[in-house]
Amino acid sequence: MLQPFEVDELIAGVSCKPFSVTRTGRLTMGTQQHGDSDLLPRTLDVIERILPRRAVIENVFGMAKPERPGEPSPLRNLLDTLNTRFPMYAHCVLVFPGNTHLCFARRRLYIVMVHNNYGGNRAVERTKLCVKSHG
Repeated sequence: MLQPFEVDELIAGVSCKPFSVTRTGRLTMGTQQHGDSDLLPRTLDVIERILPRRAVIENVFGMAKPERPGEPSPLRNLLDTLNTRFPMYAHCVLVFPGNTHLCFARRRLYIVMVHNNYGGNRAVERTKLCVKSHG
């Protein structure tokens, strides 16, 4: 059994299908009705169980778009969950534009989490600065 902080970094790319704006039915069925919609909560369960020093969750930019006007986006819901369930982690959202020189054509979101015992807010701010200087 892994002990807390035994894992330096957990990097997860959960299924984008529930959040993709190109998926037929996203705006009528919603993300919760999609078969892969339980992968993100399961990833959060793993983070809670092993408490890595850092975690990165990757997904499509559609996660930042609400399913219906006036509703919060899946990303907003995730950030609210992180604030409530993981107060011991500082986190930020990085957006990378699609780029034919990289491995993806569409914008991507990266939710970066750093445990407060390992730099927390300071590390998150350095991450944002590094991305800004190279972006």
